[in-house]
Amino acid sequence: MNTKILFFKFKSIQLLIVFTLLFFACNDDDTSTIPNINIDLEQAKLNDFPLEEINYLDINIKNPIIENNKEITKGEIIIKLPHNTNSLALTLKSVNINTSNFIISPNVGTKILFSETEFVTYKITSKTDSEKSLTYKIKIILEEAPKEEALHLINFELLDVNHSNKPYTNIDLTTKATLQTVDSLAFCLFPVPVNYSKLTRPGITYKGSKIEYRVNNNDFKEYPITTGAEIDFSYPNTVDFKISNADNSKFKTYRIIVDTEYPIVFSDQINPISNNITVPNLKIGNTYNGVGIATWTNMGNYPMSNMSPNEYTNTTGPVSNLNIFTTTLSSTGGTINPGEEGTLNIVITNTPLIGVYKSTAEFHLNFNQNTWKIVNSPIDDYILNAGYKKFHLNIEGTITN
Repeated sequence: MNTKILFFKFKSIQLLIVFTLLFFACNDDDTSTIPNINIDLEQAKLNDFPLEEINYLDINIKNPIIENNKEITKGEIIIKLPHNTNSLALTLKSVNINTSNFIISPNVGTKILFSETEFVTYKITSKTDSEKSLTYKIKIILEEAPKEEALHLINFELLDVNHSNKPYTNIDLTTKATLQTVDSLAFCLFPVPVNYSKLTRPGITYKGSKIEYRVNNNDFKEYPITTGAEIDFSYPNTVDFKISNADNSKFKTYRIIVDTEYPIVFSDQINPISNNITVPNLKIGNTYNGVGIATWTNMGNYPMSNMSPNEYTNTTGPVSNLNIFTTTLSSTGGTINPGEEGTLNIVITNTPLIGVYKSTAEFHLNFNQNTWKIVNSPIDDYILNAGYKKFHLNIEGTITN
């Protein structure tokens, strides 16, 4: 055979082989663009939507409806966040889908401004076939803010178990605390002096979810409403009750002031029923210095300051409306503590005419929350008319020739 012919045939076979290899090589490259019929959109469904900035309270996921491996209806996700959420600029933290097969847009880790009124769209697409995708509409809702819970002490009834008549008291006055580290002061004044260290079974009515109490700024502990508890209200103890709302985010604290309406009790020199006292007869023109003419005891629960009458009433005598008496309640230290004695002092310097002189010295007792004392003057923002009864002393004296 001709050598040239053989060489030509050999070359032709080589070229055929090369073209065949190139053809199949090209076909292999083109398979990347052929849709993968094995893509399953069910695997692209989301089962959660966690956020980086905050934990949601609730989530409602409606997945897309798929028929014949094609999305027919878009999915929807509603996420509920706390009512006090500061910002709706939030970030998708992670997804449950296989990110080797699918891509989500916006991407995981991208901060998006969500809305309570408009939906934000997320799309999950196959990496090998862009025609295969699922869509989720996502919206944020905030939980309803809790209604403002009323916090109020309505009733606070105290019982003195050691008293023969078992006297009780309720709130006489509730007022804002001006200087104390509490919200309000609640005054409970007994009709008679009692043992303030042994008061029990406060019958409490209040608005709120929980009530606790403490003595002397110790830790608050729950108050047993059903059984009550014996509490030492004696001065200088402080007793506070705290009323809280359901989640303890708000509370109101009351400091309970316990006392008697009549803290001043005179000794036997004065008629305890009418509070009458008669000074010795005095000759016209003379003076009288009745320092310590009688004693009295502070039967209240708080210290008392030295005091003079706020006014003199029922004044009679030879000269119309002439009061000849100067009266003070005092002690050498200037303060009469609970259980201590003070003195009654009556001075007469003006005796112009012979006759019988009468006058009623009235003391208007108030509570000073600055000094924590019972006072009767002056009047300022720290002094409260807490419900003490006006104390009066009827004084009589005769001027002779």
